[in-house]
Amino acid sequence: MRNHLPVHSERAPVEEWVKWRNAYVDIEIAEYKNYWMDRYTAENRHLLTYEGLTDDLIGSEVAKGLNEFLGQVEGVDPIEQDSVPCVWKAVVKNQPPAEQAAQIARLQAAALNKPQSEQGPPYSPPEQQQPALRRRLDPGHHDSQRKGPAVPRPYTPQQLDSMMNMLLEIGERFKMEDV
Repeated sequence: MRNHLPVHSERAPVEEWVKWRNAYVDIEIAEYKNYWMDRYTAENRHLLTYEGLTDDLIGSEVAKGLNEFLGQVEGVDPIEQDSVPCVWKAVVKNQPPAEQAAQIARLQAAALNKPQSEQGPPYSPPEQQQPALRRRLDPGHHDSQRKGPAVPRPYTPQQLDSMMNMLLEIGERFKMEDV
């Protein structure tokens, strides 16, 4: 048990995170470049940002690019590109299509081992994960289950500069490639 945290899904105290950040941020930046950018060729890597993937305007287009990239792998059957925005909205924005509400309610009932007659009202996303519901079967699950204080864990201006310099270096290095 490290930092007196019983499980990996519990946030470390901010003071411990800051110690880790200060000790490892430069190593993590170097490892990102070495592992992800040098290990794979341009054809075998697809860069995207969390901000892009979750953006209301471009998120579904970013997801289409990811779908297309993953479809290049043998044995992976991507979904139809036309379906990506709908799936993106359901998964990333937690807004499933209205016509799927009954199916979601049936899945929740099955996950809770309720008989069909006890299904109850149509699906509405729970505020929290229901205790008897396994996470992967909870269609309403869309937030972190991490425990502990959800407080900002900022980087120093120098650390942000290091990250930006690394990204600029990668951009310059690979400007002739479609990374």
